[in-house]
Amino acid sequence: MSKMKTMTGVDQSHGKEMGRAGQTVFKQFGYSEIGPLHKKRQLPNQDAFCHHAYPWGELIALSDGLGSHGLSQLGSQAACDAAHRLLEQWHQLPELSVTERLTLFHQNWLQNLAEQDITQCGCTILMVLRLENTLFWAQLGDGLSVLYRSDVDQPECLTANSELFSNQTDALKASFSPTQWQTGSFDVDVCRGFFLCSDGIADDLEQEQQTAFFKQLYTQYRPLTEQQIIADMEQWLQHWPVPGHSDDKTLVAMIVKETP
Repeated sequence: MSKMKTMTGVDQSHGKEMGRAGQTVFKQFGYSEIGPLHKKRQLPNQDAFCHHAYPWGELIALSDGLGSHGLSQLGSQAACDAAHRLLEQWHQLPELSVTERLTLFHQNWLQNLAEQDITQCGCTILMVLRLENTLFWAQLGDGLSVLYRSDVDQPECLTANSELFSNQTDALKASFSPTQWQTGSFDVDVCRGFFLCSDGIADDLEQEQQTAFFKQLYTQYRPLTEQQIIADMEQWLQHWPVPGHSDDKTLVAMIVKETP
């Protein structure tokens, strides 16, 4: 990729609701299922996710550690922590540009891994941050980011098709490469929901299946409680129907709460 792709539009395994009077209210939820191959080899889940909510902002984030890196599970955990810290930094300095936000995120990630071999901690990152009425989306590496706008009937996949081979991906590393990132800014009011999933899910969805898959999740989960959603996610992620699947599978989302 020759330039940053930018779009405009103006704690684990549980859910949260947030919002205040006159403001769009989202509920957040996520779940991660370790892949059969990692279970068999007694290796850790290399995916990590988080979601946090405050009266002034919120965050969902997901990171997938590189399978070839021996400490990638630490890298993915550090990436989620770095996204959480970035939300607080953006709140303190709302004038931060997109490049400044990404730079701070990368610095946070490196600081979180100061005592580790950074060459073994590579991972992807997908994150959505809300500050007041603005949603900021950023992605580095594979996985899938999906926005369901309130003014259209079908969810939209924001993630660009990768130009790399199927077993390669851009990832966090010691050096900062802003041109490898995809970003977008959207008005909160245009968002019905945002979904982030790791490649363990994304790679098993044919392109023509993606829209229907995420629309069904939105329709099915909007009236449910977070506890009901997590129970359902656990069921279908533990019984993934694709023969021979082996990767960790993680999904984290925020969708508009249904009003009584």
